Amino acid sequence: MRTVRFAPGAVIVALAALVLALPVAGAFDIIDSGLQAVNDAHEDVHWLDDEQVLFRAPPAPDESPQPALVLWKVGGSSRVIRRRVSFACTQPGFLAYRAVVGPSSRDTALFAGGLGSERELAKDEFDMRWCAMRRESGPPDPRLVLARLRPGDGYINPFWDKAGQPGVAYYAAKDAVPVPMPFSSTEMASPRYFPWRGAYYIATRYVPPGRSYSTNVWPPGTTMPAYWLTPGGALETLHLPPDVGLYANPTRAGLVYRERDKEWRHHVMLYTPEGKRVEISSTDAREPAVSPSGCRIAFASAPDARSGTRRTLQVADLCRPRGEQ
Repeated sequence: MRTVRFAPGAVIVALAALVLALPVAGAFDIIDSGLQAVNDAHEDVHWLDDEQVLFRAPPAPDESPQPALVLWKVGGSSRVIRRRVSFACTQPGFLAYRAVVGPSSRDTALFAGGLGSERELAKDEFDMRWCAMRRESGPPDPRLVLARLRPGDGYINPFWDKAGQPGVAYYAAKDAVPVPMPFSSTEMASPRYFPWRGAYYIATRYVPPGRSYSTNVWPPGTTMPAYWLTPGGALETLHLPPDVGLYANPTRAGLVYRERDKEWRHHVMLYTPEGKRVEISSTDAREPAVSPSGCRIAFASAPDARSGTRRTLQVADLCRPRGEQ
């Protein structure tokens, strides 16, 4: 196991210390689609590839209350893929969504496949957690697994060492040798997979000494351990500012996160490998989505945080800062 942090491209360097810096504003150009978007959670904005974004758009006043699923080619045209969609997800070149197919909003079906060739699926064919078709391999009973990874990548489960001490371990397959992890089930946040890195980002929560619960609040002056877990069991450790690491979206340029100001606007920020905090967007933004290459992010943003304010889908290219276009 190595202690590392991100660097642009494939270079990874040791993290020596937490560096505090004032935000640097206006470092990236923003492409605004002008298209109104619903963006209340991670499942609302998705990249199909590095040029196309899928998002849920509010329905027209005379339509059903379910949003429509819209495809936007960055900087170009858009089109509706399906109306009355309650859920959507993507992997590079692959999409899935749940749509209303009957007169009642409870009459839904799941569709998945390449763009334009989606087919209706049975519930047991699809892993909604990882937006992937199920495989036969994997743990014997998913209900007993602490964290299932993508089909074929294994899982994380409770583990007891030779001394009988409890912990958690990574299992590449059902009968694989367990790889002990340096965190407990109480500390572990849900693993998230990032295609550009080919690995899972796992943040951690703070467990006060002598306590059995965890909290998102870390003691002042401390750093938060986070991890890259590669299928097969390789592990790399990051030490991050707690306000950055827990909800971060890793990119090739650093960690993207949101920071709230006094007006309750959530700015989109970048924490660089040098410890600088760079402002990407100063408007009120929702959860960003990272493109497959790790270079672009997409998010819905509004001028302020007032309820009902119109939000539009926006994109920033973090691998091409302003002045280097």
